[in-house]
Amino acid sequence: MAREQQAYEQAQTQLQDLTDYQKGYIEHLKSPSQITPSQIHTFYAFLNKVNQAILAQEAQLETAERNLNQARAHWREKKAYHQALEKLLQKRQKQAQQQRDKQEQKMLDELASQAGSRQY
Repeated sequence: MAREQQAYEQAQTQLQDLTDYQKGYIEHLKSPSQITPSQIHTFYAFLNKVNQAILAQEAQLETAERNLNQARAHWREKKAYHQALEKLLQKRQKQAQQQRDKQEQKMLDELASQAGSRQY
């Protein structure tokens, strides 16, 4: 699950980096400078590539999130199974101890009975 968590966090960071870059690039376009129409076209073409990268990264983030959720669900299932086994083991150990206590008490009762019958 740690691997899936790390992949999810990395995908989140990469998406944030891309969106920050996109915002910075847009701000650069807004700056009052002499920009030729061909530069504007180049800027928008590049911005389109950045947008495509953001869309791809969002898809990767969704996949990473899905994988993380599956890993968490699997971990919860395994934990519940382990807890059920642990509970069963404790129950069996308690039953075994009760059986041993019962046998021990029976032996003590028999010894006490035999000792009592010898005294008369």
